[in-house]
Amino acid sequence: MMKAVLQIEPLGCAGCVKKIEDHLSQLNGVKSVNVFPQLGKVRMVFDQTKVNEERLEKTMSTLGFPVISIRN
Repeated sequence: MMKAVLQIEPLGCAGCVKKIEDHLSQLNGVKSVNVFPQLGKVRMVFDQTKVNEERLEKTMSTLGFPVISIRN
């Protein structure tokens, strides 16, 4: 398992948090998703053999939340 923290712009609504959690948790290989809206951080645990950081970043961008940076 791999851990990553995606840095995004701070979020202002609970609906945005739910949208991110719902979509990312449906990706094959994602084990957990925690969104910290005021900090603009998304903490994840995932199986890197099933999903990679590029896919996570693309999914976030498609949802309308571009990733500023990724930390492991």
